[in-house]
Amino acid sequence: MLASIAAILVVVWFYRTAEVSGKEPVSWTASGAIVYFLAALFWTYFINPPIKDNALHNPSGFMVTVVQYAYIVFALACTAGFKILMSDKPVDENSSE
Repeated sequence: MLASIAAILVVVWFYRTAEVSGKEPVSWTASGAIVYFLAALFWTYFINPPIKDNALHNPSGFMVTVVQYAYIVFALACTAGFKILMSDKPVDENSSE
């Protein structure tokens, strides 16, 4: 549920950024969503299993809770980095012709 809300917020964030900067909103929001989901998948399948294994052997349940939601933070950080990198690119006014 929390990941879905974060994904919707990313799409809205990228759509508003595209409107303000004069970029194509559909491709900009699709790029943001794709980066978010790829980062979340990468975390879930490659980074999370060893961390989760260690967290499950911890008697306190705090680490299990942290591990459950860490992919959202990672995906948001990757998406923010992507936005920062891509927002420096100038808009080509002749590309729509």
